[in-house]
Amino acid sequence: MITSVNTIDLDNLDQLQLPTSDVHIVFASRDRLEDATLYEQMKSITTDDIIFVSTAGQIHSHGVNESDMTVTSIKLERSEMRTVSLNIDRFNDYSQVGMALFNALDSEDLKGIIVFSDGTSVNGSNLKKGLERENNGRLPIAGGLAGDGARFEKTLTGINEAKEGNVVGIGLYGDNIHLGYGSRGGWQFKQQMNIISDSD
Repeated sequence: MITSVNTIDLDNLDQLQLPTSDVHIVFASRDRLEDATLYEQMKSITTDDIIFVSTAGQIHSHGVNESDMTVTSIKLERSEMRTVSLNIDRFNDYSQVGMALFNALDSEDLKGIIVFSDGTSVNGSNLKKGLERENNGRLPIAGGLAGDGARFEKTLTGINEAKEGNVVGIGLYGDNIHLGYGSRGGWQFKQQMNIISDSD
């Protein structure tokens, strides 16, 4: 697998150069993704599939950036990748979206799925239940919900164009790919513990 990450100010988008890849994942603010000219500019830069995800800020290197756009490019050398996007308007509940997404990507050689979902219109817990109902613990499934800065009004995801209510899945296939994932959270304790000896 070959990956590259670029962070660029959208005022300098014409300077962006992307390697030929299986997919590019663009993380940007909702305001940026609502600008229709972005999609035309990206189509002039690459003919590869592009997944768009609105965020509450992009973590890159050692900081968080809310104004720039981050592009992660992925090229699989000895494995296959497929992408699918479903909109929640076609379904009665979110677990059905998860089930349909899993089934659209499922195959004998499927090794794992990455999901990027609308974060305000979709109930992530029920989406996960639908995915797991079909998966039954067989494969790793990772991903997350799109963000909207501090507003929580609406979020956008999609393949080659971002829309409200989309759930995007990436299926990874073949015997040459092995997947793992993790997360980190919680508190970091100070080196020295303080003892409270008195309080009012």
